[in-house]
Amino acid sequence: MSLLQTYLGLMVTLASAIEMVAGGQIPIGGDTLTGSPKISGRAAYRLAHQLDETFSSPPGAWYDPQSNPTGIINLSTAENSILSEDLLEDIQSRLQLTPHHLKYRAALLRSSVNTTVDALPVFLNKSLRPVHPITADIVVPGPGIGAILAQLIWALCDEGDGVLLTTPYYTDYPRDIIYPGRAVVVPAHIPADIDTLSPAAIPYIESTIALSLSTNNHVRVLLVCNPHNPLGAAYPVETLVGYARLAEKYNLHLVVDEVFANQVFASKFAPDPTQFTSVLAINDLPTSPARVHVLAGPTKDLGASGLKVGALVSRNSDILRLVRTALYALPISSASDAALTPLLMDEDWLNAFLMKNRRFLRAAFETAAEWCTQHNIEFIPSSAGVFFVADFAPLVEKLPGNTVEDKLEAARISLIGAGVFIRPTTTSLDPKSYRFRFVFSHPMPTLKLALRRLEVAFGLPPSTMTT
Repeated sequence: MSLLQTYLGLMVTLASAIEMVAGGQIPIGGDTLTGSPKISGRAAYRLAHQLDETFSSPPGAWYDPQSNPTGIINLSTAENSILSEDLLEDIQSRLQLTPHHLKYRAALLRSSVNTTVDALPVFLNKSLRPVHPITADIVVPGPGIGAILAQLIWALCDEGDGVLLTTPYYTDYPRDIIYPGRAVVVPAHIPADIDTLSPAAIPYIESTIALSLSTNNHVRVLLVCNPHNPLGAAYPVETLVGYARLAEKYNLHLVVDEVFANQVFASKFAPDPTQFTSVLAINDLPTSPARVHVLAGPTKDLGASGLKVGALVSRNSDILRLVRTALYALPISSASDAALTPLLMDEDWLNAFLMKNRRFLRAAFETAAEWCTQHNIEFIPSSAGVFFVADFAPLVEKLPGNTVEDKLEAARISLIGAGVFIRPTTTSLDPKSYRFRFVFSHPMPTLKLALRRLEVAFGLPPSTMTT
């Protein structure tokens, strides 16, 4: 039996437990629902099966050089804090909250104030360079990519339909695939010796699609992250074309997450990286435009993930209407709108900031990569985004435990004890057991302290990066 068949069989088995959970026959948190006010079967199933976190992060406040210098440094969340102080200064110098920003979003959008509805198409045309200009009528703004994706999956998938992801994938995609749409992840397992981003991966993707047709979890959506999270590189055009052909051949939707579009950089470890090409920038893409849906936005590029502004771009009028309506109850904050709009509409400022960000990302990555080199840790050079994948096998295999899970738990305990946290890519079905996604986008003093704490966690001598 293949890995995919085993995985899908497990999903069916878990789904069959819904009635037992809802009826109180399966314990939840040491008790049962018997005698408790009834909740829905889907809610009971979610409590029992979908809310546990693997390789859980430690409780308490994260490290801050001023307010919490003994806190744990977080290398696991894809946030970019390198230019936070610069961005705050620029936001504060331009921020103009008006009485319109204190009203509901519907009222704000009918005022004379410029908003992200005006600014996002400008930003997206500059970032994505589409064949056909992006206009406001094909853009749905929303409070972050995750919230938009969740509503998009609800619109595209029936319960139990599959969303195909190549492995390894962004760890939080399952969260938005499963809830509220109740679709399932269908992993396309790419062998470790095959470049997941290359055209050589397409046959493995197609075989996964074909196999899903013999199950109850037919693939309905191909979800692509370009540039890729966690592999830290942009897709070649040929691979994107391959995805488009599969979407057309099997009557699928192609969803492309392009949130790291402006973060491609060269380094001494990857001097000639694949440049980012949006799926919307490909001439004669071999699929209907109605199948193609792009997620993008400025907050990752600016290091402002907490402002929660993203966008769906689609030429499918039904999908636009569905997602736009679904987001009425999940609007962009007016404060975020006021903070970002003037920046996005200032082309000179935006160009300068993005260029500076890429320069600082390069320096931070080269520091972390050189540290890996000095400690003989293999890694995949990053050329996009704020992370790279490093193979900690030589470090983790020395730790106590008889299984991969035991050794990873020992690593987690050791990392937390040393004051640093980083998450393994096994949580996203990486074929290699001891690889970790390393988020390097920290101010240099914090990054170097994190590297030193990693040395303490794994009993490594100081490197030139930490002395």
